[in-house]
Amino acid sequence: MNCLEFRRIIAADPARQSAELDEHAHGCAPCAEFALEMRSLDRRIGVALRVPVPDRGMRVPSVMSAASAQKRWALAASMLVAVVAASLVWLSFPRAALAHDVVDHARHEPESWAAADAGVPPSALADALRDSGIAAESRLGRVSYARSCWFRGHFVPHLVVQDEGGPVMVLVMTEEAVNGRLTFAEEGYSGVILPARRGSIAVLAPEGARVDTVAARVLQALQ
Repeated sequence: MNCLEFRRIIAADPARQSAELDEHAHGCAPCAEFALEMRSLDRRIGVALRVPVPDRGMRVPSVMSAASAQKRWALAASMLVAVVAASLVWLSFPRAALAHDVVDHARHEPESWAAADAGVPPSALADALRDSGIAAESRLGRVSYARSCWFRGHFVPHLVVQDEGGPVMVLVMTEEAVNGRLTFAEEGYSGVILPARRGSIAVLAPEGARVDTVAARVLQALQ
């Protein structure tokens, strides 16, 4: 089970439990935290929805007491918080799906991780970037792999930049806009997705490697 599958199941039914869900949550701290938040939200919504409704024959006072009005305002505020929180959770799904697809792409191109003694020729790097209308300055660093890959319906530059800690993969996703920094850790990889001048970039490496330095360098080098 991957992170996206786990979160879809928990979002649909926060109370659901299974050995597979427990195993994933035990090994994935972000998903375990997501499950706790969703279950807490589910309980709060349940409390908010348990509103006593007067019988049809009961006369409802036209003027509420101060205490009654305060309780109703508190209930309305609680329901508003629940709705906003639920909306934020659902809006996070496209970001989680994008991170999952980035990791999946890295898994299916293991040859790109093989470090090369010499970087790719400048012409090969230019070719990989050209289809996306991008150029790169020399401060990008030593690039050991450069291809234009099919990703989510578009060709995107797929680069591997050599860093002090080893190879770091970069996907330049001009058609994938994000509105903020997204970090992820999944299936042995960790990385970050950042907004760029056009679209976004994904930078990832095997877990434990630092990607922030390479991400900053890539954002500065791409034109």
